[in-house]
Amino acid sequence: MDGSCNNKLHPTWGMSFTRFGRLVPANYADGYYAPRLAKSGNTLPLARVLSRILSPDKKIKDKKHTALVMQWAQVATHDLIQSDFRDDTEETNCCSEKGKLVRDPAKYPLCYPALVPKDDPDYAKLGIECFNLFVRRNTDVARGCAPCNGVQNQLTATTAYFDLSLVYGSSDEEAASLREFKGGRLLADIRGNKEWPPNSKTCVKEAEICYKTGDRRTNLGINLAFFGVALMRQHNRMAQELSKLNPHWDDEKLYQETKRIYIAISQHITYNELLPIILGVENAYLEKITYDTTSYVNDYNSSVHANALGEVSAAVLRSFHTLLSADYNMVNENRDPPHGKANVNNLFNNPTIVEKGDNYDCAMRGLATNPQQGADQYYDKMFTIDLYLGAKIVITDGRALDIQRGRDYGLGTYNQYREFCGFPRAVKWEDFLDFIPFEDVMDMKSIYESPEDVDLSVGGSVEKLATGSLVGPTFQCILNKQYYRARVGDRFFFENGNCGNPFTLDQLNEIRKYTISRFICDNTDTVSMQRRGFVQISNGNPLVRCELIPKINLSLWKE
Repeated sequence: MDGSCNNKLHPTWGMSFTRFGRLVPANYADGYYAPRLAKSGNTLPLARVLSRILSPDKKIKDKKHTALVMQWAQVATHDLIQSDFRDDTEETNCCSEKGKLVRDPAKYPLCYPALVPKDDPDYAKLGIECFNLFVRRNTDVARGCAPCNGVQNQLTATTAYFDLSLVYGSSDEEAASLREFKGGRLLADIRGNKEWPPNSKTCVKEAEICYKTGDRRTNLGINLAFFGVALMRQHNRMAQELSKLNPHWDDEKLYQETKRIYIAISQHITYNELLPIILGVENAYLEKITYDTTSYVNDYNSSVHANALGEVSAAVLRSFHTLLSADYNMVNENRDPPHGKANVNNLFNNPTIVEKGDNYDCAMRGLATNPQQGADQYYDKMFTIDLYLGAKIVITDGRALDIQRGRDYGLGTYNQYREFCGFPRAVKWEDFLDFIPFEDVMDMKSIYESPEDVDLSVGGSVEKLATGSLVGPTFQCILNKQYYRARVGDRFFFENGNCGNPFTLDQLNEIRKYTISRFICDNTDTVSMQRRGFVQISNGNPLVRCELIPKINLSLWKE
């Protein structure tokens, strides 16, 4: 469960609670842990200023893709990455519940407040001086380990493999707490003759329901709560079918085989449906991330370290917050105008709405019907001005916190990653014009002292999109590295036929038939879906009845 011994030569590679990897050396001001300074030695521009100028509120819908792209991308992200959180104490947080700077950060070295300028047009009138949500992440040194390469390094709390840790957990203890230990099933509560994840006590006190899954973040975002239901139901539905096919299998055999098939399905959806959209089809094939074959791929390489990258955790995947909307429409079977909305702010850590009426089916259907926000530098003001994350958390700029997080991790500069990816290192501001529009270069020039100071999170987010992708060239390069490592460094990756616990070729090609559209059909009462669920409904991608969308034939696993 913790990823240990996936690599027999390096048993700790990819384990939970190990260090994030780095593509370039850590960039700390003191060479150890103090956040980066400008090249001149001055402090860097405030993350809030960068967010306000370079990530304004401008709503441009994606003309091709549904909100299901954003949602499965979040599922895949949570499967791969969860940082080890540091406790919020006086030593680590100098910002009060009312957003006031109450302690001098110079006297508290673990404190790194996300400050708000006194003349901020949105927050100054509220008297907010800092965002009290921000606390630096835990590190190897904080956990009692020696620093690696002379610097402190952040830790990942999940495995570095696509193994559905958000469903099954990342430790034996957590996995056991989610199992029914009967029929290979996961624990579920029955209400209204439907299965729902078991109860948790981690939500706000007014929440009527609260879900326990393998991901502590399930209840925080309402879309995650809706999807958490589907993720649990998928396991139990398959376990029940396998038990009918193999009545002699005991609970452990049913659980492990269901889990193995389910992980393979999720890897297939991620690598063969999602990543060609995010990274570009041509690029995904060129970089050996996706293959078009009916055979085994057999690309496992024990020398490839399948660790999660700090750059991906603290910068690149955070840029996908631009795909978020403030509200998500719930639609009926006819895809009529929405009869309700799920508002992210109003439903923080309170998934009660999920089980009201037919909200669950309508919300899941809505994700596959409505367009996502465009992949661009613009963010809904809900995320940058009005973000509500709990009663004791001051209204927050999530984009500013994303920029601040990159500095917390000691990430290199945008220029360093350009050079790492084989692109020219900018010497003067105009050198950024190869990837970045003129207006954005000028805005950065007006805020930063030097091209050498630009944060990866900022520079990468304003790049023009690489051909056929949802990211710019630098982020595309970094994600190529991450997703290549995650498959080639995983001995159990589903397309391997000569190592791990391989499927037969017939079983493998049956898994390859499964789609995100089939996932929605299988785990909701929806009776129609477009065949390509990540793509909007159109004449070329019309709604069809669910029975016309290929199912997985589990009889191939009958013994």
